[in-house]
Amino acid sequence: MCSTRIFRPLPALALAFCALALPAAAQQGGGQPPAPVTVVTLEPQEITLTSTLPGRVVASAVAEVRPQVAGIITERHFAEGSHVEQGDLLYTIDPATYDAAVKQAKASVSAAEAALAATQRDEKRVTELLDRRVGTQQAVDDARTAPPPASRSAPWRTRPRQRPLRTSSSPPPPRPSRS
Repeated sequence: MCSTRIFRPLPALALAFCALALPAAAQQGGGQPPAPVTVVTLEPQEITLTSTLPGRVVASAVAEVRPQVAGIITERHFAEGSHVEQGDLLYTIDPATYDAAVKQAKASVSAAEAALAATQRDEKRVTELLDRRVGTQQAVDDARTAPPPASRSAPWRTRPRQRPLRTSSSPPPPRPSRS
């Protein structure tokens, strides 16, 4: 069987005619008014240009504040960044720690005084025995040079010195040099 193609020009011609006719109809206007246009007249004028950019700020000088005493700060008496003068009160430190240290030091002094009194009594007793020719010179020497008992030893010899309670001020008073 033999098949032949038959060309039908009529549908192709109709399609081409429609494609050419539509743009021509659109250009004729068809009754639509023209689009509104805004007109602006330019005039020269001065304008300040401002740019906001991200960045970092670095201080030109840094002041390091170091405490001279230990304790818990209960109150700050200055605003950060404000100017302070010598002698201005900066902080209030909780005095409970220092009160306890003072009481402990007073108790240690009382214990040392009691140990001293006991040692002096022992020396006096041994000296009286030596005067009656009942004791020996060795016992008197031992009583005079005897160290205090371990339970009553002086705590200030083994512990660092505690600073007295003081409110912090800026800057600290000058210290004498050790030269």
